[in-house]
Amino acid sequence: MNCEEKTLQLSNDATLKYDKIFIATGCTASKPPIKGSDLKGVVVVREYDDVKEINKLIKPETNLVCLGSSFIALEAAQSWVKKVQSTTLVSRTEFPLMASFGPVVGERVLRLFRDQGVTSIMNSGIVEILGNSDNQVTEVVLKDGTKIPCDVLIMGTGSKFNTEFLTGSGLPLNHNGSIDTDLYLKSLVDDVYVGGDIANAPVYAYNQERAAIGHYQLAQYHGRVAALNMVGKSPEELRAVPFFFTMLFGKGFRYSGYGAYSDVVIEGDLENLKFVAYFLNEQDKVVAVASCGRDPIVAQFAELKSQGKSLHRKDLQEDASDPVAWTKKLKVLGKCI
Repeated sequence: MNCEEKTLQLSNDATLKYDKIFIATGCTASKPPIKGSDLKGVVVVREYDDVKEINKLIKPETNLVCLGSSFIALEAAQSWVKKVQSTTLVSRTEFPLMASFGPVVGERVLRLFRDQGVTSIMNSGIVEILGNSDNQVTEVVLKDGTKIPCDVLIMGTGSKFNTEFLTGSGLPLNHNGSIDTDLYLKSLVDDVYVGGDIANAPVYAYNQERAAIGHYQLAQYHGRVAALNMVGKSPEELRAVPFFFTMLFGKGFRYSGYGAYSDVVIEGDLENLKFVAYFLNEQDKVVAVASCGRDPIVAQFAELKSQGKSLHRKDLQEDASDPVAWTKKLKVLGKCI
């Protein structure tokens, strides 16, 4: 790509000229630099085709190991645990989903997985992957030297931005490969718009501070905002409120928000996975909300943020008889609900 000449070189050597361009090339799942990561049976999960390939490898006698404790690693473990001989989750953190859910909710998620037959080895990691003469993975070596049988290793350890092709194009890239945008998803270069995973864009729910958030719903929303601004309609500002969801062993977990927190307030029954978790910063402002079995609370928080309103600790304590009285702050078509 050449921003000055407004041209794009394709893989078939054809050249396209553009007046305006929207770049949303997403991410590629990456493998950490562990010795043996190139062995057969060591895989990542990102696309539908990845899942099809893993299904071909999975057999009743398979020893499955999942590296990581993010959404991807957890979803992989719960998807195949009933179809294999053993499933082991290996994570460098003390509890799953620590970055999003923190230790209190994370500990309950950990017990959920152990109750379902997933062996979970926390505060650890894989230092080497061993294979046989056919270059097929057979074991993984943990940080403490322990060896675990492994026929399939799924790495849910992150991804990289697909922006390497933009090096030297004239479009500034951040050190991690993301691209800064403004409220209209316009980059620092005229007529170049960016969206999806690679966009380091303002987050409305986080005081318009920039962040690159990988989730397909947000990417779809980016496409709409960028399109309206590219075709010259009335300026459309980005009002991003991150919203994540997953199903783990039949339990629906929801999460919305963004930002550092210093305290967690649990409302409901965490043990029976019917709860709401409020994540508060040092100013007692709720920066994120997570739930399980309590829909539509998280969606209501996301809507509250999209309406430009905030939630604070005092709002959670306002009515002891109704722990979700704060939802009355929501408005639809000018009327409270």
